[in-house]
Amino acid sequence: MANETPNKIPNVLRYLIAIVVVGIFAVVVFSFDHLLFYEVTTYFAAYDSYLSYITAGSNSIVGIVASYVIYRILASAVGSRAGNRRAEIGAVAIKRIMLAILFSFIALFITLTAFGISLTGVLAGSAIGGVVIGLALQTITTSVLSGLLVSVSKTLLPGDVVLMRLSSWGGMDLVVEILHVQTVFTEVRTQNNHMTRIPNTFLLNSVILTHLEGKDGFYYPLTVSLNSDVNGSRLQDIATSAINREFEGRHIQKPEITFLTKVVNTNTYVVTVHVDKFLNLNYYVNAVNRAFDKAYWQLKAAQPGSAAQLGKPRKRS
Repeated sequence: MANETPNKIPNVLRYLIAIVVVGIFAVVVFSFDHLLFYEVTTYFAAYDSYLSYITAGSNSIVGIVASYVIYRILASAVGSRAGNRRAEIGAVAIKRIMLAILFSFIALFITLTAFGISLTGVLAGSAIGGVVIGLALQTITTSVLSGLLVSVSKTLLPGDVVLMRLSSWGGMDLVVEILHVQTVFTEVRTQNNHMTRIPNTFLLNSVILTHLEGKDGFYYPLTVSLNSDVNGSRLQDIATSAINREFEGRHIQKPEITFLTKVVNTNTYVVTVHVDKFLNLNYYVNAVNRAFDKAYWQLKAAQPGSAAQLGKPRKRS
């Protein structure tokens, strides 16, 4: 059986052909526009003095249009390979922004060249002005750019639950629900149902973001640390039984409890809790902490020499 030949031109070849066609059209216009306008002004002598300006204007328009068309072709090519995952969508958005900036500079370069403006003077003036303006608007500009990156990269979306590690506050953890990503601030809801706004620069530069995800809610890793002066395994068993009874009574999925480490005088456990609704997080955290605290003091009271044991009356023989 003969091999079937594809009916469609490959995407890469189609994009390449489109770019070549646009480039050829622009070159043709650049080459013949002066001759065309010269012939026109021959019949309209009054406009002969404006020939250079008309030619420069037409060249700049053609350059801007060609730059925009090529940008659209390349942006479409970049987007055609994107999947549905958040990371891929964010990467495509960032690539499109970079392409837009690149072709904006190309269009500006063509326009300045068409009007005979020296780029050396422009660049020198832009450098000095940029430094002055940048110093004056540093905070606002950083916040706006951070908001732009957060928005287009899909790093944060409304409804996301995020664990923020605040490095500037000694590593304190904060769990928030993203409500709205704005230009300078991101509006969030805390686990205590407080609405607040966090600067986007703070989000990107000062914290470690961890998306908390899961089916029908999200999974929250709760770290519990207690003194190691009681049996760690026994403590875990007692706390697990109490937590399971508490959660079963409310028809909540049982958490996973891991004895993580024992360092010097501290036992550390990680309790992975399935949270169905964000505002129920405080209840789950409180239930787990109470169960571990109760188990600890139960074992502590049962140790020989404890206050509870010393207070018990002795049995008479």
